[in-house]
Amino acid sequence: MIKLCHLTSVHSRFDIRIFHKECASLARKGFMVDLVVADGKGDEEKSGVRIVDAGASKGRLDRMRHAPARVLAKALELDADVYHLHAPELIPVGLKLKKLAKRLFFGTHEDFSQQLRSEPYPSASARWFLSLSFVLQKCWDCRRFDAMLNVLLGKIVLCSYARRGSHREFVAHRQQSGLASLCHSQCGSSK
Repeated sequence: MIKLCHLTSVHSRFDIRIFHKECASLARKGFMVDLVVADGKGDEEKSGVRIVDAGASKGRLDRMRHAPARVLAKALELDADVYHLHAPELIPVGLKLKKLAKRLFFGTHEDFSQQLRSEPYPSASARWFLSLSFVLQKCWDCRRFDAMLNVLLGKIVLCSYARRGSHREFVAHRQQSGLASLCHSQCGSSK
């Protein structure tokens, strides 16, 4: 049986998209699913998904600086076949997992470069520079991942198979199959 592990340091453990539409959907399809969160509420199991807590952060800066290392430690303990990252601050975690030959998806569900441009702090030119730097770094780092997932209009779009160097697209309606079809195409079997 394929073991999947979703990683987030930002989202709540019962985030509708991550927990309900992805993790619980995959568990119903017969996958072993773990969800690593960083909220300080402890470990639990719900809807066939094992939720593993990496501990709460003391604020935004503490989360960005320390949560990725805590999430990585939990991810390594779980030793999954496939990891799915849900936060850009976890890209370095993904790079470390790739060095261990793990299969890795990165889900970009928000436009982080746009969010950086709309932040009220630094100046407009600094926001533009940070946004561009983020996009370039993300493109460079994520080329090492197995796939980049984008959610567009209620569909999951697989933008690229990074390691294979091709740019095929795969579309699965979340309402019908969650990520089961995608995992089947990447790993060969859903059971």
